[in-house]
Amino acid sequence: DEMSKVDIGRVRSLSIKCLSEVSWHDDARMRQDVRESGGLATDQFDVKWTPENAAGVSALIESVDGEGNPRRFLMDVGWELEYMDRVFRREGIDRMLSEGRIDFLYITHEHVDHFWGLPAALKYRPDLKILIPTGFSERSRQLLRASGHAGEVVELGPEMPHLLFPGCASVTFDIPIFLK
Repeated sequence: DEMSKVDIGRVRSLSIKCLSEVSWHDDARMRQDVRESGGLATDQFDVKWTPENAAGVSALIESVDGEGNPRRFLMDVGWELEYMDRVFRREGIDRMLSEGRIDFLYITHEHVDHFWGLPAALKYRPDLKILIPTGFSERSRQLLRASGHAGEVVELGPEMPHLLFPGCASVTFDIPIFLK
């Protein structure tokens, strides 16, 4: 079988700014937390995480589409709320969110270091549109609701590419993750 081509459009420019790539501060401590809680098959909500070890992963994607329209989205929101709030304030994400200059939040997957910092972003814009892959656990959905989210949630399944805006598409994969 030959993969079919999909025209997603064009962009004039694309910028990816890493806001934080530090999931946690100490890898050994994170592994110990997981081991002490029962291993990789343990639900991440049941792990007794060491709070001072938490940080988070997040990036700002900025683009100008083929028509010259600026587009911006936040990819993931990290983990530890105070850490992520400092990151968002340092990088001006707080203002961008408050002023409606970020179009949506894209959660790549529901791991603690990519998703649990949601309240740090939503405090600046509770109605922010959120894109998630299908298969989020009920506990993760509860966290989304408890974070004060008041906007639309769009689930992206593992079918053909999802057009996010002209020139930018997403493909998701239906694969299991550890610590779910």
